[in-house]
Amino acid sequence: MAILAIGSPKGGVGKTTTATHIAAITTQVHGRRTLLVDTDPTRSTLDWVEEGQFSGLDFADGRDFNDLHGVREHEDRYDLIVIDFPQTSPPALHAMLGEPGAYIADALLVPSPPELMDLTPIIRMIETGLPIPYLLAITRAGTAGMKTSATGAPGRVLDLQKQLRDDYEFQVADTIIAERRTPYRSARERMTSVLNIGGPKTLAARAAESEYRNLTREAFALVGLATR
Repeated sequence: MAILAIGSPKGGVGKTTTATHIAAITTQVHGRRTLLVDTDPTRSTLDWVEEGQFSGLDFADGRDFNDLHGVREHEDRYDLIVIDFPQTSPPALHAMLGEPGAYIADALLVPSPPELMDLTPIIRMIETGLPIPYLLAITRAGTAGMKTSATGAPGRVLDLQKQLRDDYEFQVADTIIAERRTPYRSARERMTSVLNIGGPKTLAARAAESEYRNLTREAFALVGLATR
């Protein structure tokens, strides 16, 4: 069993969407037994999946952090546990992760849009050190910045991804999650993931699904979970 935490010191970065889709894809596409735990006081993840169409995905209320220390007791029941942490300060995030030798999660995935106001607290958090392996994933990116020009020049988002790797020496996901409002809005309205929004899938919906499938594979590698 592996445990993946999704967390950030910044709100509005796509944390709930990322946690929900990684859990849904792990269950539906990879056939893995998955538990999604929502620790956020807003219950945004629970509200999404509790009454939604997420076949085979188990979920739990983790707002009592004392209960999180017992998640490893479920190692015989699940292949992956995804924990959606609330927006919180880096010291509080460290405290949630637990103590050396008894960390709650095996790795931390940190979503962030490619904007300075979103990245600044995340950069600061990573530079001060994280106690477990991490992966920074660029989310809510403008599609124009994800393209390479005819002259071979990388778009703004691709350039930022390279800068975070080369200049900051951060662990950054290959997958970039684009800002695709229509398919995600449809998924929320139908209380499901972009895998199951129904009807003929638009190009944007197919792209959104592909991006999260790819990020899920990277998350598997981060926590040491083999793909099937």
